[in-house]
Amino acid sequence: MHILIRVAVLLAAACQTACVIHNSKSERDTGKRVCGLLSMPSAAKRTPTHGVDFYVYPVRISSSYYGCQILWLEDGTRLAVARYVKGRVASFELNEPKGKAVHCVYSSDPSINIAIQASGGDVGDCPNAERFPL
Repeated sequence: MHILIRVAVLLAAACQTACVIHNSKSERDTGKRVCGLLSMPSAAKRTPTHGVDFYVYPVRISSSYYGCQILWLEDGTRLAVARYVKGRVASFELNEPKGKAVHCVYSSDPSINIAIQASGGDVGDCPNAERFPL
């Protein structure tokens, strides 16, 4: 798996400390709006690393969350988007700067923790489902 994928997923996992989104109609709408965010909100959680800071929003994902979780680089580049259905990752899209874009699709079956489909790469480029939320 490409090093940027590993770093993004592992370091963003340390960000699980702030907001939780629950399953109400207005919050479901909020989750959908997150998917369309092009710029990093001020509530994004910063994770410093060796030379690069990552930002994730929303930080916590409840078991009933429908919507996206986005990972940005410190310069505001939108690096990755994880989409959730009922709090479980349904897909993950990584857009490496100057690199390939990988789109991973996951099973709704919680016993299957690997991606079941990938485009732009192979399934081995996709993080396991247990790595989510970011």
